[in-house]
Amino acid sequence: MTFFTNGALMLTPEERARLVARGITIIDTPVVEVVGAGRSVEALRLSDNAIFPLDGLFISPTTRLATPFAEQLGCAIEAGPLGPVISTDSFKATTVPGLYAAGDAARAMHNISLAVADGVIAGAMMHRSLVF
Repeated sequence: MTFFTNGALMLTPEERARLVARGITIIDTPVVEVVGAGRSVEALRLSDNAIFPLDGLFISPTTRLATPFAEQLGCAIEAGPLGPVISTDSFKATTVPGLYAAGDAARAMHNISLAVADGVIAGAMMHRSLVF
């Protein structure tokens, strides 16, 4: 397994040592191209022109909010690990009274199941129908 930091992620010496101890190769050289025909991913080409063949690829792209709407309404925005998210409490209330946010816009971990669950929580709180 190889971990490509793309030159953007700065691992601490402890993080680096833990990965290496698990047999993971770490490459910090920036990736400049995903190589493959059509929709297939066959290799990565790095900025030094090195080519790394792949059997699989997992990525964590930087995300952004689709519109400035939440910010325009006065919601606090937090810096999430992959990009900005609307700040909410555990019941999905934003920093604006009476305004709720759910799903990917309000959660650092993007997943349809979690987005649906967040919507249920926000909806229940909006209608005060949550039963404990």
